[in-house]
Amino acid sequence: MRNLQQDPDSLMHFELLAYNEVLLEQTIKRQVMNMILHNKTTLEELSEVNVLLGEAFSNAVLQFSKSNSVPLSDVDVLGSHGQAIWLLKDRSSLF
Repeated sequence: MRNLQQDPDSLMHFELLAYNEVLLEQTIKRQVMNMILHNKTTLEELSEVNVLLGEAFSNAVLQFSKSNSVPLSDVDVLGSHGQAIWLLKDRSSLF
């Protein structure tokens, strides 16, 4: 996306340069799905998955840039969906 906002006080306005989806590598997907299925993990595994997802998202950006001939220097905003491993249903128990 390209930011076309006139000034900091005006409404945000973006131009979509290109759109693409990159599939998550099956080994990472299996590890995440296994954590969800069994509803348990360790801090080590969670940290490992966090790094693997970050690297996967970074590689997806590079792949996107190359396949769409969009130099990274021309990109102002990137969007990503789907990083949460699971969400708590009842947040009141946290406080």
